[in-house]
Amino acid sequence: TLPVIALRGLTLLPGMSAHVDLSRKKSLLAAEAAMESDHLVFLIGQKDAGVDDPGQDDLCRTGVMARITRLMRLPNTSTRMVVECIGRATLEQLETKGDYLSAETETVIAAELSSVECKAMIQVLQGMLQEYLRGNSKADRALNVLLEPIEGQEKLENMMDIIAADLPITMAARQEFLEQAELNQRYEFLGTLLSDENEIMRIRQEFQQQVKSRIDQNQKEYILREQMKLIHEELGDVDDDEEIDRYEEQTEKLEASEEVKAKLHKEIRRLRSLPAGGQETSVARTYIETLLEMPWDHATEERLDLKETWKILERDHYGLEEIKERIVEYLAVRKLCRESDTRGNAPILCLVGPPGTGKTSIARSVAEAMNKKYIRICLG
Repeated sequence: TLPVIALRGLTLLPGMSAHVDLSRKKSLLAAEAAMESDHLVFLIGQKDAGVDDPGQDDLCRTGVMARITRLMRLPNTSTRMVVECIGRATLEQLETKGDYLSAETETVIAAELSSVECKAMIQVLQGMLQEYLRGNSKADRALNVLLEPIEGQEKLENMMDIIAADLPITMAARQEFLEQAELNQRYEFLGTLLSDENEIMRIRQEFQQQVKSRIDQNQKEYILREQMKLIHEELGDVDDDEEIDRYEEQTEKLEASEEVKAKLHKEIRRLRSLPAGGQETSVARTYIETLLEMPWDHATEERLDLKETWKILERDHYGLEEIKERIVEYLAVRKLCRESDTRGNAPILCLVGPPGTGKTSIARSVAEAMNKKYIRICLG
């Protein structure tokens, strides 16, 4: 039997060296008992970290045998234990020995594989690991040692444990790997993890390259436009007065209110007084052109059907119940105000969240429900 220490929120694998903080009395007594004998202890994960006094049903099936190399008292009244994990073992029978837990364990020994099988597995894993290291700058560079020529079942077993310990996977996934008894099972499990990580990196790099290409293209177009503007100014090809007269003509033909036209005339007079080629001139010209392109007197008929709105939101989005209810509530108030001919400043709904959480698609669904054209304007 071995003293048992139940781990909360931590899964260790054979070959790992780790620091484990002991805060429970049973764990501390188990570590002290191990130090008084052969320094060996059985470390096993808890299924539920919230259980303070776990029994056998609260522990995982497989853990690791470890050797305690150091036991240190910390200023915060807890104790830190330094361990070296030796190998897998299964929990056969848990019992209380004095004031700490002890257990009968059975060492997990994988079935023998042929040298050809081991060599093939090593080569495949090394290939996937090399791709992973090439695309992941945050990976532990110490993994490069696994790319050196190795052979034999023991080396293969150590290699897989080291890779699984370094991959950014959940504790549940690491525990699942720990519980794989046979090498071919561990190989399939680890191969799937590495393949998924490599695919994720490839897709992420494609997205980054697409974004970079778009940014580069926009910068290139901006520089070329500025160069063309300077060339025309040097050659005297641009007649600012003719362009400003064209703005005046477009303003007169514009289907808009007198208030809008008055604002445009004011901006055009201001543009005439600005020096050609100045930064403020470019801003004023862009502002005038934007106003001229706006569909001032063109609008779609608004539809405020709350049932249809809810149907469209339910069709397009799973979950987000609070957000959908708030939108329907907002439209209901808008409908009541319109029916009672009540005027007032309507609030603006602001959807806040990280990329990919549904802000844009929610807005698109609301536009469809209200029979409005959807227009996306990026700011910043």
